[in-house]
Amino acid sequence: MHGQRRPVTGCGDSSQWVSDFLPGPGWLLTVFRCLIIALVSVPSVSVASQWIESAEQRELNAARAAWAQHKLSDYAFTLESGGVFGSMKYRVTVENGRCKKVTYWVRLRRHKASCHKRTVPAMFDELDRVIKAQPISLTVRFDATYGFPTEVVVEPASNPTDRDWWYSVSRFRAK
Repeated sequence: MHGQRRPVTGCGDSSQWVSDFLPGPGWLLTVFRCLIIALVSVPSVSVASQWIESAEQRELNAARAAWAQHKLSDYAFTLESGGVFGSMKYRVTVENGRCKKVTYWVRLRRHKASCHKRTVPAMFDELDRVIKAQPISLTVRFDATYGFPTEVVVEPASNPTDRDWWYSVSRFRAK
């Protein structure tokens, strides 16, 4: 008789039909238990965390504020960046808030490199993007006086073996 319909008895009109597939009397309690288990097993990152500022984001915002307070538009620094396949060291010169030149040395010869993302505000923007991507690991240190990042080490969440990267800023000079 499984799957067939039978008349409901004792409920008034005998023309009403009910399927044999209806759960037994404890079905509501079972559904409630399943919902509780599902809610408990959800990963710890919730939708609400999108609106809660992380410690890294607070540090970045404080560093940006320190940088903005000094109103620097002319400066120079050494940037060393790399990943698992090695590193390069660059000398970056910024004038009027724009990267003017980037140079690096290979075999005692100076070469020019791209200015792309080579200003302090661009580094802040990149850090903001990295924080929002929620990496597996992120280490950031900021200059105590000016607020620019002095060291950044990132292990992205989409972590194929060779995706880790880092950079450090040294020999900073305000003009």
